[in-house]
Amino acid sequence: MLRISKLTPEFNLFLWTVILSMLAQNLKLIEVVVAFQEMEACRILLNNYTCLSVLNACSLILSLDLRRQIHAKVIMTGLKDDVPVENALINMYMKCSYKVKDSLRVFKGIFD
Repeated sequence: MLRISKLTPEFNLFLWTVILSMLAQNLKLIEVVVAFQEMEACRILLNNYTCLSVLNACSLILSLDLRRQIHAKVIMTGLKDDVPVENALINMYMKCSYKVKDSLRVFKGIFD
């Protein structure tokens, strides 16, 4: 990512979203997490599109802690009421969690 950031005058949310999306689509899951951490280090807040790429990658990673961290960021940035983001959260928990209650909690939150 550093090489790309040196080539662009402004490393903004749009560029981060494109990078995260491409990495996720190519199943570069660890790279998605690393790039997301770099984005956060640049103090760029995620939007719903960026969030969807990260959540889709997290649904394939077997780290429950990472999933919960991303979920917390969704809540902190106010994206928990975005329907596609909520669907991605449910999908992530259903694929990765042995506890269906995590998915059910997100699902019930849609109607609150």
